[in-house]
Amino acid sequence: MNANLHYDREFLQWSEELRLQGDWALGHSLVGVAASAEDFEQEYLIWCGVLDPESRLGDCRYVGAPGRVGPEPASSGVATTLVTDIEQTRKTAAIFTYHEINFTDALILTAGARYTHENIKGEGQGVHIFDDGVIGFNNRDGLGPAIGSNRIKENRVSGNAALSYRFTPQDMVYVSFSNGYKSGGFNGEVQNNATHWSDEGLFRAETVNSFEAGYKGAPAPNLSVNAALFYQDYKRPQARIFVNFPLPDGSSITSNSLSNLDAAEVYGAEAGFSWRASPAFELGGSATWLESEIEQTTDIGGNAALFNGNPLPFASDVTATGFARYEREIANGLSLALQGNAKYQSAFFLDAEGLADRRQGAYTTVDAQAALIFDDAGLEVSLSARNLLDKDYAVSGFGFIGYNIFLGAPRTWAVSVRKNF
Repeated sequence: MNANLHYDREFLQWSEELRLQGDWALGHSLVGVAASAEDFEQEYLIWCGVLDPESRLGDCRYVGAPGRVGPEPASSGVATTLVTDIEQTRKTAAIFTYHEINFTDALILTAGARYTHENIKGEGQGVHIFDDGVIGFNNRDGLGPAIGSNRIKENRVSGNAALSYRFTPQDMVYVSFSNGYKSGGFNGEVQNNATHWSDEGLFRAETVNSFEAGYKGAPAPNLSVNAALFYQDYKRPQARIFVNFPLPDGSSITSNSLSNLDAAEVYGAEAGFSWRASPAFELGGSATWLESEIEQTTDIGGNAALFNGNPLPFASDVTATGFARYEREIANGLSLALQGNAKYQSAFFLDAEGLADRRQGAYTTVDAQAALIFDDAGLEVSLSARNLLDKDYAVSGFGFIGYNIFLGAPRTWAVSVRKNF
């Protein structure tokens, strides 16, 4: 056994939002305020062999364990354990507004804006426990003990605007623009040295500008369709980066962190439909075609070309979904509902490097459900199956002492009871 990994996490969250809204001569308006606070704590433990819960030592040294910090040599024994602790707090306050303006009965403008302030603080340390009782801070490459803290304070303005035109009561076309961001923060896995809190462990917010044009309507009785073209421009998109670190024996291990790429663009088209073929039977589906490309000029791990031109992680060229639902009354006040769902995803990469051995091939999953609905009692009893075909597929990858893939849930059966009051 090269290494064992264990996470111990605690997460607390509080949020509150207040909205005021009302109608006026030309439409509808809304204003609001929001506040939230989060506290995240994590202990990340790496050891080899059998762990002693009191000393927190395994019975061997995990691959890649460095020597003790300071002038003394590493322990003459073989057991070493790495313990990394992190605490991250996030406080957020925002004010937002949304407006719907009816220029005419057919031509409508919607617009919104949000101002957000974030205060994110992270602190922690990474230590090694040796079998002679010595505990020393991790200090890879002699860049300083792995203990520290940092703070990210940011003010962000985001918003959206859309113009729609309804040329029949059922059919409309629209164009829209929106921008947004995903918050930054601190990595909580291995803290290698003092630079973790100023460089290696910090990732900044990503931002995106999105443009879309589309159609929504009902071109035939009992049939609704939608179609759209979209373009998205990302700045500093967040992605897991995997870097090889050399070991004293000439080999290397893979370590990973959440980092920022320079930029990326995404464009494509999507369409969907829903058709009620009869009062009891409904069909629907959607399909998306997507192209994505990373634009990277800054070196990451000494190599920008490794990322430049690659697709974004988890970005399939084609995604398609479909469903069928049949529901009818089988007795007075008792209905039977049967539903099946399917999803297809073409191949995608698990990370930004775009390496062939970190690629998930195309796959299809199928879910199914059968339910008895007792209308008078407001009760529903159902039997459902997830991943009915028991398909193996990757949902993420993780690099440490090699590359590990996390699979989606296998075939899962469930019985549920739902009561409406």
